[in-house]
Amino acid sequence: MRIPIYQPQLNGNEKQYLNEAFDSGWISSNGEFIHRFESAFAEYLDGSGYAATCCNGTVAIHLALLALGIQKNDVILVPSFTYVASANPIEMVGAKPLFLKSCPQSLQINIQTLPEQLPDNAKAIIVPHLYGMTTDLNALLSYAQKHSLRIIEDSAESLGTTYNKQQTGTFGDISTFSFYGNKTITSGEGGMLYSKNKLFIEKATHFKSQGLASLNPQKNIKREYWHDVVGYNYRMTNLQAAVGLAQLEKIEDKILQKRDIHKRYALSLKDTSARILSESENTRSSYWMICVIFENPESCSKVRTALKENNVDTRPLFPPVDSMPMYQNASIDCSCNDLWKRGINLPSFPDLTPSQIEFITDIIKKELL
Repeated sequence: MRIPIYQPQLNGNEKQYLNEAFDSGWISSNGEFIHRFESAFAEYLDGSGYAATCCNGTVAIHLALLALGIQKNDVILVPSFTYVASANPIEMVGAKPLFLKSCPQSLQINIQTLPEQLPDNAKAIIVPHLYGMTTDLNALLSYAQKHSLRIIEDSAESLGTTYNKQQTGTFGDISTFSFYGNKTITSGEGGMLYSKNKLFIEKATHFKSQGLASLNPQKNIKREYWHDVVGYNYRMTNLQAAVGLAQLEKIEDKILQKRDIHKRYALSLKDTSARILSESENTRSSYWMICVIFENPESCSKVRTALKENNVDTRPLFPPVDSMPMYQNASIDCSCNDLWKRGINLPSFPDLTPSQIEFITDIIKKELL
């Protein structure tokens, strides 16, 4: 029987809310569940900010850049060791990425190697909380303040992760989330923006809705189908929001399950040469994905092949963005040596059983002998 890398857990009010949305007739981008999901999400993070739904996590970053006023040829700092969606929206607004190094131990932005000299047009830093972990956010906030950088938290993989008991996604100027099928909570496809600055969320909402303006500024009156900027159709549907709201209601249960899964993996592999990526001090990780790192690429490949032969799905760590064709002219080599070739993600869906974890780790241990 195949053990997938991930599968969504749909055991709450998903069907009930979907039926309610369907029966209401509001199946597109208006409806009760859009507003309920946004309100509940903002309340879950810290209750002091504003949230706006969108159609996925990538466009959430695009909207965040637009909301912050990022323009052509501005420079945006972003780690090279991340999913490519953290970097692509920079190009989408005509800005330029400045790639940063990541820490081999945490896989997060390496605070110790952040550049002290930045170009005058450096405007923001994108902070991906990779695999449900996070960097030293206090140090990062100090760095950003020193260099007058806006902070965009790419929290697609870290919903539920806390640093000093504060939710990731609440530290920066604006944050983005993804609800793809393999995320901690899912709406099938979907994304969210969050900020304590209401103006940023209003700007993002303006851009996501085709640039629809509420007023005709020439006459200072309401006018239907009046658009005052080039906007996008980046909206979430009411049906997706219904699923997202039901998922959010059980998020803490999911995180507890995933933390237990990480604990079982770590305990089973503790006497091997494999290293399970674990939360750092003052952090509670949501453990979006379980990462295991081997001593060399050969061991990694050998283990992954053995798991595949036993119907266990895995996936590699993200290749560095600056190694990809469209970014190979980057001025800094940040490719983390061969780290990405030495690591894989193991199955980590909430319903993974202890016996399945034992089966997986027994294969790994056998291959490492």
